[in-house]
Amino acid sequence: MDQEQKNNRSNNQELEFLWETTDYNPAIFTHVLKFHYSSPTQFDPIKVSTSMVPDESSDEFNSFSGLNRMYQYLNSYVTFYKSSHVLILMGDDFQWENAQLSFYQIDTLI
Repeated sequence: MDQEQKNNRSNNQELEFLWETTDYNPAIFTHVLKFHYSSPTQFDPIKVSTSMVPDESSDEFNSFSGLNRMYQYLNSYVTFYKSSHVLILMGDDFQWENAQLSFYQIDTLI
């Protein structure tokens, strides 16, 4: 899909659609990612210098701010789709070089 078509679909909440082909029937329900397949920037352990600290007794406790950032991201992301069920990918090329930190960030969000 070229960028112009993607922008039009995004503006009209049509990034999810039925892909109709001549070779396969019935049509396939699919979607296009609004952004690159990488993690949201604020949850990329390579780019973020601090990870979420879920321990409420710690002076560094910050899980609520992490949850708020994800909530804000999701609220803006769903505006490009008709459905409120969206796929958020967590990863990118070479991001899993520090898999322990990546999984920790995701587990803390959950």
